[in-house]
Amino acid sequence: MKETEAIAGQEKMEIPGIQQAEGWELIAKREIDILADYLGRFSMVNSQEDLVDICREIFDEKLPSEYTGLYMWSEKEQRLRMMISTGFSEEETREAERTAMDRHPGKVFRSGEAIIINDTESPDADWSKDSARSFRVRTRLAMPVKSFNRTVGVFIIASLQPYRFSELERSVFDVICRIAGFIYYRLDQLEKSEEQNRKLADLALIATKTSNNVIIADKEGKIEWVNEAFTNQTGYSLEESIGQTTGRLLNNSD
Repeated sequence: MKETEAIAGQEKMEIPGIQQAEGWELIAKREIDILADYLGRFSMVNSQEDLVDICREIFDEKLPSEYTGLYMWSEKEQRLRMMISTGFSEEETREAERTAMDRHPGKVFRSGEAIIINDTESPDADWSKDSARSFRVRTRLAMPVKSFNRTVGVFIIASLQPYRFSELERSVFDVICRIAGFIYYRLDQLEKSEEQNRKLADLALIATKTSNNVIIADKEGKIEWVNEAFTNQTGYSLEESIGQTTGRLLNNSD
């Protein structure tokens, strides 16, 4: 009888553990669903404008805050451009962009490290400077947007309330920034590839129109392409030239 009671008592003691495990499973499932939702939305991005729109949409839904700022580095202008400025007036946006490198966005961009300030009025946060604006934030989270190991931007959310964002919300913020950084890299590589293709197309057009011989060969000297001027001067067509060496064709043409 005592053994039975002991077993029954053991079973009752295990129930809270089972319930806790089930609770963690529900949390894990919710987080997986959120991540799947993010990946699905970001997979539809085809331009930097799309990326900005999706980030704004997700932040409005998942991390609503009084102020949101997305700064992206402009290689052409050599400065941080403000792509999202929720809660800012036009004048405040221009000022925030102008002073970005002198404040926390610049610090995060240069260091590649996040800044988390739960209360900007605490003594150890006196270094955190606001740009000229009509409000004073109390909580500030600034995360780097990274393309692999290169910081390409800074995402900032801020609130008028101290200790506004939970650990879970910080984790969500970090995930969004990581995905955005990867998508930015993909878009950047696509843009570079398209630019290279445009340059090659321009060169190809020039090569077909010039009266000079143009030959494209591999590293072993075997011909991959010749222009019409080469065919006219040597008598060898493009099909006959491919795979041959320039020396052999030119000697034979003599």
